Amino acid sequence: MYLYLNICLYSTLNFLRYFDLKYILSIFFYGIYFISYSQVDDIKKRAAENQRDGAYTPAPSPTPVRPSPSSGSGNNRYYNNNTNSNLNVGEIAACFGCFDFSSGFIHSITQHHQYLRSRDEDNFRLFSAEVFGMGGFTNKEAILLLPRFRLNLGVFATDFRYTNLIEKGKGNYDTFDWQALLINLFSRKQFYLRVGTGFMYEPYTGSFFNEHSLSSDVVFEKRWGGNFELRLSHDKKTQIFPRTEAGFRVNYILANSKNLQTSFTFGILYQNYYQAIKVISLQGGVVLMIH
Repeated sequence: MYLYLNICLYSTLNFLRYFDLKYILSIFFYGIYFISYSQVDDIKKRAAENQRDGAYTPAPSPTPVRPSPSSGSGNNRYYNNNTNSNLNVGEIAACFGCFDFSSGFIHSITQHHQYLRSRDEDNFRLFSAEVFGMGGFTNKEAILLLPRFRLNLGVFATDFRYTNLIEKGKGNYDTFDWQALLINLFSRKQFYLRVGTGFMYEPYTGSFFNEHSLSSDVVFEKRWGGNFELRLSHDKKTQIFPRTEAGFRVNYILANSKNLQTSFTFGILYQNYYQAIKVISLQGGVVLMIH
């Protein structure tokens, strides 16, 4: 493991040897490498506590009993003798208003998708598959595995990621993260902005949490680009955020062919588990885009 970490560190620094910020980045990388710590045991402890809190169900409060309508009272605000519904006209209208808005939004997204399919533009990312062979480290005794796959289908996309934090002598903590539906709000060759929703599965407790994301891709010049991503998972039972995450990466295109683009990527990843445990990681790897 130590050999792997040193190779990653040496390769990254060697890659940056032509930049004026080489010494600053070197100090930054080594600082995280020797000072930070991953706290796998603490994450598992918090996960178990959250699971116990979610299993606790308070005694239900007594349901108030509404007065029965007296004879001859006719229809009143609680009861309607001619229907089983307790919704008034305003509530029904509000529900239909939400339905109309949702239908209009879906229609707009569908129209935009058709437009992207018909547009003649050199933007092969619109319909492509991306494979991320990524990893990193949090300190000299822990590594982070981040393999990932994303399928782009015009305005829609789906993204699957496996996260595994491995610490020497303490085991590992892993999650399966699936952004089942991503919507590309802006789909330009130089700028992408997407929002998504899905779930995070935690094998240690066997729990599923809803997870949302916001991410962007920017092309600075012909070969250089960047990526920024935010993720937030939520436990509805305990109202806890099992993980909040923010990451930034710089991308450099190594090779371009007719149907394949190969890039090198490196950056930093911040994760906060159960609103208490902070993990900072340096990440890097190779990205293959098949189009």
